[in-house]
Amino acid sequence: MMLNIILFLTAFWPVNGLAVYDGDSDQINANIVSDNAWGVFYCWDDKRSGDYDIYIQHIDSAGSLLWNPQGIPVCSAQNDQFIMDVVEDGVGGILVCWLDARSGSDFDLYAQRIDANGTMLWGQGIAVCDFAGAQYCTDIISDQHQGFIAVWQDYRGSSADIYAQRIDSAGNRCWTVTGLPICTVTNDQSRPKCIAHGVDNFVISWEDRRSGDYDIYGQRIDLSGTTYWTVNGKQMVAIASHQFRHILASSSDSHFVLVWEDSRNGPADINLYAQKYDWQGYPLWGAGGIVIDNGIESQRDVHLARDGLGGLFICWSDIRNADIFCQHLDSSGAVIWETLVTTGTWLYHQPRVVVNDSDGVIVQWNGVNNENMYAQSLDNLGNAMWQPSEGVPVCTFTRNMSYNIITDNQSGFYTAYSARDSISFDYNGYLQRIYYDGSPAILGNRSQRVAGISIYPNPAVDNITFNLPTEVSVVRIYDVLGREVFCRTLHKTSFQWNFSNKKMTILPTGVYFVQIEVNDLRSAYKIVKLK
Repeated sequence: MMLNIILFLTAFWPVNGLAVYDGDSDQINANIVSDNAWGVFYCWDDKRSGDYDIYIQHIDSAGSLLWNPQGIPVCSAQNDQFIMDVVEDGVGGILVCWLDARSGSDFDLYAQRIDANGTMLWGQGIAVCDFAGAQYCTDIISDQHQGFIAVWQDYRGSSADIYAQRIDSAGNRCWTVTGLPICTVTNDQSRPKCIAHGVDNFVISWEDRRSGDYDIYGQRIDLSGTTYWTVNGKQMVAIASHQFRHILASSSDSHFVLVWEDSRNGPADINLYAQKYDWQGYPLWGAGGIVIDNGIESQRDVHLARDGLGGLFICWSDIRNADIFCQHLDSSGAVIWETLVTTGTWLYHQPRVVVNDSDGVIVQWNGVNNENMYAQSLDNLGNAMWQPSEGVPVCTFTRNMSYNIITDNQSGFYTAYSARDSISFDYNGYLQRIYYDGSPAILGNRSQRVAGISIYPNPAVDNITFNLPTEVSVVRIYDVLGREVFCRTLHKTSFQWNFSNKKMTILPTGVYFVQIEVNDLRSAYKIVKLK
């Protein structure tokens, strides 16, 4: 039987990233989502025509540009367009939402759906909201039916309010044509967030100044646009101080978590707090939430990722020494571990975090003044897995702007950013892939991985089957502490494992790691045993 391999060549992933487009104009505001085939869709704002327009590129896992090398225009209407958010459509395509100044009077919201071949499915784009008054600070989330839910900060009234809209798979506005009012009380409501929460239900949160201070309010809404909590929203944090710059995340189908910056200890001492809520919006971690970090001075730039077990990984920048910290909370809010991620002597900020396949996280951060980007992978105990311990370089250009990172679904990650090298006056768009071992390009034997492996069902209860591309291979299985619990040399292409260890004892419920070895090639996978 011929062995199938996948090649990752050094030339595809330069040390400072792949130039997605490097024309003689600025390319900024890079955004990426997975194409669910180990590659990405890459969107950006491009000024090649004089005004900013929206462009997109499809890039595979080896760093090949699959569409026109110049990128495909998503919107090139008159005046400026700026990307607000991008999400997968659930069937291999992408949904893009942007601010659009084509009216010449203010910014409106427009969107486009693009399939895996680069076809624009909604003509020249559809208006999400083009009502009088500007729309800003937009967040979108998949509606789980190939469309999306959008929430935004709206200026049609005398102050900023919160509105929402559902756009279905065909590009139709499903709720009130001018947008569904979520909160229209006096004073400003701003920076809305939205998450899916269970089947066909969503939670919207925002920062609210109806009482003078910044507070955080929320609302639950379903696919039809029906709201379930108090009219104009429910106060989520009842503390007499400012709560702002919040992040919203689902922790399970029935619970969600808020993390925010809080001034309860004084305006010069901004600390991080978190609160968990049930589906009715009732707090579960005490009235004031739990403190994440209340050190002297301030903690900022919070970013988080779900651990898949009801807990969270939370990352932030600490103003005291401009260092990056990461903390793992379990589902009860207890701290499992906390780690100082940055060990160098420089100043750091803007952390971004995604989960890895070691029940830990990958953290990326910037040097202050947007100088150099680095990353580190942490294991399930918060220990650094990559060398050097101060982090591996992602981009060493002297000026860069990092926006978001996503997992590559193979224990590494992608990051999209705009950067200016030492000789360029313009910001160009780049994509970098850092592999499971912390390298930007796999070398030597690591340039080849075994393909054609399938593992199912995963998660499993009693038995799990491995289908392999060759009759001679080694299967090694490790527990979460790195101990080898099973090893067998196979002379067949299919093998069923019953979760027994070397002593033929059935192993407990939990996460395990599989390493498949064929000659000098290795591939790693995570499997889960259920009760």
